[in-house]
Amino acid sequence: MANPIHTVLYVDDEEPIIASVKRLFRKEKFNLMTASSGEQGLEILKNNKIHLVISDQRMPQMSGTEFLTRVKANYPDTMRILLTGYTEINSIQEAINKGNIYKFLLKPWKGEDLKAEVYKTLEAYDLIQAGDSGVLPVPCECHAPENTDKNPEQPDLMQTKGIPPQNICLELANEIFRQMPIPVVFIGTDKTILLAGKKAQQIVINDKKFVEGQSILNYFSKSNADKISALFTSGKKITINQKINNRDSMIQCYPLTGKFSGKGIILYFLPDLSITGTP
Repeated sequence: MANPIHTVLYVDDEEPIIASVKRLFRKEKFNLMTASSGEQGLEILKNNKIHLVISDQRMPQMSGTEFLTRVKANYPDTMRILLTGYTEINSIQEAINKGNIYKFLLKPWKGEDLKAEVYKTLEAYDLIQAGDSGVLPVPCECHAPENTDKNPEQPDLMQTKGIPPQNICLELANEIFRQMPIPVVFIGTDKTILLAGKKAQQIVINDKKFVEGQSILNYFSKSNADKISALFTSGKKITINQKINNRDSMIQCYPLTGKFSGKGIILYFLPDLSITGTP
């Protein structure tokens, strides 16, 4: 096989994830390098031609957004992908609005989906370097849709309704949440379900399906409900055991971080233990 023409750098502080990525990409048509921190990633960039950097957001010392900001400043041609959880949506918005990332992917990712995104991004890199202005990366800010109606009498939709771009971002985030390929639920500070993804709405706990606006006490034991509620102050992720569709299953509970700390909790129903898979 010919030597790979692209090199991808994957940065994550969790060694099991690095090992998983190495297995996933071991037969692909690009060279893979890995780093366990942003600082190590910057050292690799100094000494190697890197076409694409993929970075996890939540890392000690230097977050993914901080790392990719420095990558952009020093290696503007290098494509940048941020991997992040929904609980870090504020970091996503910051990175997008500053133009520091080409795209972001929500965790947990699926192997084949990640492969596809890597190849699409490398293809975009080649087109950009070849001078195809049609794929030039622009800051992925949340803009209102352009008014394509040619009728000059019809005013701009955003001006008419006064909808700020931030609200478009919020609508986009809500839609991403609802369409996630695994069951996810967002719990508000009043311990009620504010958002339930489409997959989550198929789940049955205590003979009830998730309904937005309902208290978590309608679904979880008092012990589990107390554990979830405690996350508003502890800020630490936990995993709880729960019967789902009459099966023993596991749920990962992530409190929001950053400026949204204490404002909500995301529940991830593990794919291999939920309605969509088998243990």
